[in-house]
Amino acid sequence: MRLVCAAAGACLLILGVVACGSSGEGGSTSTSGSSSSTSSSTSQGASKEPIKIGIVKGFTGYMSAWDKPTSIAEEMAVEDQNKKGGVDGRELQVVKVDMHSEPVEATQAAQEVLSQGIDFMITSCDFENGAPAAIAAQEKEVVAMSDCAGSPRFGKQGIGPLAFTMGMLGPTEGAAWAQWAVEGGLEHAYLLEDTTLDYFTQVAAGFEQEWSKLGQKLVGKDTFEDEDPSFSAQVNRLRTTPGVDFIALATTPPAGASMIKQIRAAGINLPIISDQAFDGEEWEQAVPNLSEFFFSSYGSLTGDDPNPEENEFVKRYEKRTGEQPGKSSLVTGYSVIQAYVWAAEKCNCTGGPKLAEALETMTNAPLLMGDTTFTSEYHFDPERPVKIMQIQDGKTTYLETVKVKKPLDIGSLL
Repeated sequence: MRLVCAAAGACLLILGVVACGSSGEGGSTSTSGSSSSTSSSTSQGASKEPIKIGIVKGFTGYMSAWDKPTSIAEEMAVEDQNKKGGVDGRELQVVKVDMHSEPVEATQAAQEVLSQGIDFMITSCDFENGAPAAIAAQEKEVVAMSDCAGSPRFGKQGIGPLAFTMGMLGPTEGAAWAQWAVEGGLEHAYLLEDTTLDYFTQVAAGFEQEWSKLGQKLVGKDTFEDEDPSFSAQVNRLRTTPGVDFIALATTPPAGASMIKQIRAAGINLPIISDQAFDGEEWEQAVPNLSEFFFSSYGSLTGDDPNPEENEFVKRYEKRTGEQPGKSSLVTGYSVIQAYVWAAEKCNCTGGPKLAEALETMTNAPLLMGDTTFTSEYHFDPERPVKIMQIQDGKTTYLETVKVKKPLDIGSLL
């Protein structure tokens, strides 16, 4: 077991050690299915080197809300797999480094884990934060997968042939909103788009594309940035636009919470649908007793998900950490490890181009987050169903699952 702290302050951990902090959440403490890959002479893989999985994420900073829970889920998946004997008798171990939610630090962080001889890399749950690490991995012929980057650019076309994302695509989320609205009798949409991150623009683009396919037209559209000091101009234009019957909002808290608060304060009580960034309850105190708010999600954190395996996994997570995960995207972390094991066993390899080729043959693999398909063209699954959650009187519950019926024009979004 080893601990390495980089000169820049990044901390690398291999599962089974405690490092650079005291909390088990967010990567400061890790455990594996056994104490060490060489500690037991009776293990089938005792004489074999472990398979190293590098995790380069924002364990501090704004991305930690997403990157900590998914990493804990990955550790849980690694432990589960090691109890089954690892992969071909070789234990899985994790090397972790904090890129502090700063894209400019991601390349150095990636180089730190690559120097440890990793076989596979998992990157931050975001294109801007994860892409630099994935590019560094590709230069060393290491496959990199993001847990939940929602941009179709996180893949073969935007990064290269060794990049994948397990994430629900932003365009798929937006398209699901459109289908959900039309099926619910809503026809007059006002789109509010946060232009800060590629993910938000992709969600908005998917909504607009599907809205048009369904024969609908926007009655209004406005943009903003999450650091804008005030949203009064946008809210006023929304308030004075006639005929609006629902609002499509592509953004994230805390800016999104402020936008919602101002919308409701202006007396606009129309339904609002938004993206999976609104998972978790930490932002809801900014808009107490909120109603008629809906958001797309990987699943429910309140025990009412239609997939009993997800409900059980959330309970396992809570028992392990003593708290709710906050983001339903934690299921993507577990699923990334499942996908890696599936591909490694298929190609009889641990990494490199052969692993990528194996992943490209994955068709409807039954992962925790749902059936997943990758192809030689797309290193993401654009057809995964989207779960819609609702908030009524301040209470969040599962509402329904939407499967987009018309294929997205992914090429136009790259």
